[in-house]
This record gives sequence, C-alpha cells and structure tokens, in this order.
Amino acid sequence: MNLEQKKLIRYLLISIFITLIDLGVVYILRFAFDQNLVFSNTIGVITGCVVQYFLTMRHVFEREKNSLSAIIFFGTFFVGLLLADVTIYVVHELLDTTFSEKLVFLISKGFSMVVPFFVLYYLRRYLYDRFQPRS
Repeated sequence: MNLEQKKLIRYLLISIFITLIDLGVVYILRFAFDQNLVFSNTIGVITGCVVQYFLTMRHVFEREKNSLSAIIFFGTFFVGLLLADVTIYVVHELLDTTFSEKLVFLISKGFSMVVPFFVLYYLRRYLYDRFQPRS
C-alpha cells in the first residue's frame, strides 16, 4: 500500500467518525426538535467540519494548522456544504413517497456524505500541495 492510499484510508476513518457526529446532530435536530431537513443537515455538517479540520490537518494532509490551512479547509468546506445540501435535498425529493420518512432520510443523508467525501478529499489535496508546504 502506497502513501497516498494510506492517507485516503486515514481520511476515510476520520470521515466515518465525523459522519457519526454529523448524523447524530442531524437526526436529533430533525426528529427530536422537528427542524427543517436542510437546516439540520447544515448544522450537522458544520459541527463535523470543525472536528475534521483538526484531525485531518495532523493525520492526513500533514500541514500546520495556520491561517492558510484554515482558509483552504474552510473555503472548500463551503463547496462541500453546498454539495451536501443539494444532494440531500434532491435525493430526498426523488425518494419522498417511495419509502418511510426515516428511511428516505438515511438514504438521502448517505448520498449527501459520499459525494462530498471524494470531491473534498481530492480538492483539498490539490490545494494543499499547490499552496502550502508540508510541515
């Protein structure tokens, strides 16, 4: 296994942990507090993003936590957030009458995590390699 594959696996493991945080926040806001789906998803994604920044800077991208790394990470976060919200909404609307509300939620949330996962990993890797040297 090469270094790039190891980093992708670390990113995946961290993302799974972040997903549990994200999913828990979204589920609680959506079903315990009856909040709007997109609002709940946005709060869950933001919560996960902050935790993910600290973990991936050290264990995946191996960059210092400084203003440039934060700008790259949180700048790309907005791309991922938009992508996640559009994905969860579109999939939810496509499946709305097909399954139960909770199953539709889980399926649409799953899609909204997988699509941004790959887009953000490769976008961030490209930007860090281009603009910030390794620590």
